[in-house]
Amino acid sequence: MMSITQSSVQFEADVDGTGVSEVFIQLVQNNGANAQACTTPPCVMQRGTILKQSWLGGGTVYYYTELNNVMNTNVFTAFDNTGTAVALPATTQAALLNVTDVGITIYVRAPSPDPKTGIFPTATMISDAKIRLD
Repeated sequence: MMSITQSSVQFEADVDGTGVSEVFIQLVQNNGANAQACTTPPCVMQRGTILKQSWLGGGTVYYYTELNNVMNTNVFTAFDNTGTAVALPATTQAALLNVTDVGITIYVRAPSPDPKTGIFPTATMISDAKIRLD
């Protein structure tokens, strides 16, 4: 884990078998490499990946939209091995040493309203990932 805030996560992993990559998952106003953090929903959840060697050499991270119409701006949480919440942002090595679990809660609004009620349906997605250090 490199950093975690309420709206972004950066970590290193071999996610596709090609070697260690830097992975960025972030909530932004509009998709793109220089996108601003989302302050007013709807937001875009985007993901970018770059090989670690390229990242260290100043390479460009290419981002792809993973999810549109995210209606909350505080999506990530972090916990220690006792299940206690870790204060975010956690961006220093000392703060990150305590993080053993990362949670995500996203409220996603449908792109169009229900034809009968005129209300935009919203789905809730909740998940968490245990961090394994090898």
